[in-house]
Amino acid sequence: MVRLTTWQLPVTLPDMALPTRRVVDAVLVAPRLTFNAVVYGVLPTPASAALILLREGPSALQWKALGDALVRFAQHSGPLITKLGQVLATRSDIVPEAVCTRLEALYTRQPPMTTPRLDAALRSAFPQGLPFSKFDRRPIAVGSIAQVHRAELVNGERVIVKLVRPGLQREIDRDLNAAELLVDLLLKIPGYARKRTRVAARSRRCGRSTGAMRV
Repeated sequence: MVRLTTWQLPVTLPDMALPTRRVVDAVLVAPRLTFNAVVYGVLPTPASAALILLREGPSALQWKALGDALVRFAQHSGPLITKLGQVLATRSDIVPEAVCTRLEALYTRQPPMTTPRLDAALRSAFPQGLPFSKFDRRPIAVGSIAQVHRAELVNGERVIVKLVRPGLQREIDRDLNAAELLVDLLLKIPGYARKRTRVAARSRRCGRSTGAMRV
């Protein structure tokens, strides 16, 4: 009698691919965020601080300048960073009030899509061609996720068109992967976080990897 035994890998290929994808995403995200922090956050700050001083006086100048720098950085760093800034705008218990007030601009001031990205969003939304006789390329409202345009159908009916920024899902996933890698590294520092925090972080990773949590 021959007894057959089976051997199973301790980890599956998807389990092995996920850490690799996080590392790759972190390598892609880190230079972009560093560039944005310098170009949009640090470099314009002296001129911005001088303008704040001229218009609003010296009160809380450093925090106002910091808040404006964070707004500029978030506006050019994708929806995940923008949402984080919007959350911080409500947390005056951990962020100075002047910074929170400045961060509130993230609710109303977002840069519109560039012409190539707008064209890509239109092609994605209407692959068979635009069903409009008129389409106003100037948005009437802009958010971190989408923007809104006026248009007119061929029958003359006026409509409002909401276009989601192209590549949004991949951009969010990439930023989340990079953030999770950073959190993993921080949680491995002895005494940095409590055991409960580590368990919560691992639970959230499992949820994302199985599709239970989606943005």
